[in-house]
Amino acid sequence: MFLKENKMNYNNIAKKLNILFVVLVAIAVCANLYMSDKASTAGNALSELESRVKALSLENENLENKYAVASSMSNLTKLAFENGFTDSQSEFYTSPDLALR
Repeated sequence: MFLKENKMNYNNIAKKLNILFVVLVAIAVCANLYMSDKASTAGNALSELESRVKALSLENENLENKYAVASSMSNLTKLAFENGFTDSQSEFYTSPDLALR
């Protein structure tokens, strides 16, 4: 009788362990799916940010080139002449009587 009860007790423990194992495997699978989903969405966000960085870098280079052209000496000289500025000139005034004194 004792042996039969002991065997039933082991069967109950084995069933409980099997159920626990199945539950743990199910939890592990769900956790894996959740982490995979998070990783894929993070990867999508990262690729979007990288493409935005590339676009902004290209725009920055274009703006730097435009600034260099606009601030070049030849362009500034041309704009100065268009706005009425001329080359600097030195004028010397001499008195005609200066040599006679």
